[in-house]
Amino acid sequence: MMNWVEIPDKYDYSSDEAYGFASDLETMHSTMLRVPINDREDILLKPDGRLRAGGYRLSLLAVKQLCTLTVAGLWQYVADIGGIFRRKVSGPEGLSPELAINTINSSINLRFDIEGGLLGRHMICNADTNVVDGIVGIKYKYLAHSQLYEIVVDLLAAAEVPAAFYAATRIGRLVSMEFLQAEPFLTYRDIPFYAGYYFRNSEAGEGGVRAAFVVHVGTSNLRCMSNLESVPHVGKRFTSKLGRLLTSTIDTETRIGPLKAVAARTLEIELPIMKDSRADMDYRKLLIKHLNLAGADNVFVESAVSATELHEEPIQIWDLFLELVSQAAWLHTTDREKVEQVAYQVLTHKLKVEEL
Repeated sequence: MMNWVEIPDKYDYSSDEAYGFASDLETMHSTMLRVPINDREDILLKPDGRLRAGGYRLSLLAVKQLCTLTVAGLWQYVADIGGIFRRKVSGPEGLSPELAINTINSSINLRFDIEGGLLGRHMICNADTNVVDGIVGIKYKYLAHSQLYEIVVDLLAAAEVPAAFYAATRIGRLVSMEFLQAEPFLTYRDIPFYAGYYFRNSEAGEGGVRAAFVVHVGTSNLRCMSNLESVPHVGKRFTSKLGRLLTSTIDTETRIGPLKAVAARTLEIELPIMKDSRADMDYRKLLIKHLNLAGADNVFVESAVSATELHEEPIQIWDLFLELVSQAAWLHTTDREKVEQVAYQVLTHKLKVEEL
């Protein structure tokens, strides 16, 4: 019984699939149920991991949220012993979903009505799939992806420099979408750089609405982004804050001019990398540490910096930038965003990586 948790599939959409993407968002909205948690019986699990009430399966996110809201550290235990993430064993030996489920139930019975716990929250459920997609607070402000998509499309159509749907990704009730301008604002080494916008929203309590200015490298999947700004799904002023977030993100006049002036010049700067030298090893260590402190996870930074060894000398910031965005393109959601935000700091020369 290793499949007691629902792992959401990942769906990617390209620029010619805008209609299908919008249709899928409408379907998600129409199948959403908000179910209150007023009693322990509303959230206790059967031996197979389904809810006793209603028979819903729990998504990976819902199990994580359930554990986090009940006992500190419970999620790590459940993920390990329940076989969700197999840290220490390669087979079924040493794993027990039954024990994980029993521990969750015992914790719910003990901690159900503690302050900040499960009592009074709501489950975001999918009526078609019979899955609990997430658990949110009573003050949670639901924003349908379809509504956000319509708002963004209208704003960008009326912008001084319009932008069109370019790509999107959907994982459970987490959606990210990207829009690009039609003409490049910069061409470097015969590669066009396009300005655009990135938005991420969750209908199931995975953080607020997030938005960033995006620079797309060529017509591939390579991109970097400015620091993500966000608005949490709570508060009486959620709608007005959301409006300010979207309009400030789309205001590119203050970004593109300075970016165009600095980007090409920055990419040409040589890095003090001399292969197979002691100084080179020391510099690479400093570079990895510097990029890690800027926000990207160490393992991904190490991979990008190591890959620059395959480039011809002299190694320039362009080589590092290209490896960072290439590394990011293999990642998903938060991991990808972290690397892409660091790459943007490199491109805009806010991170002076040549001066370590």
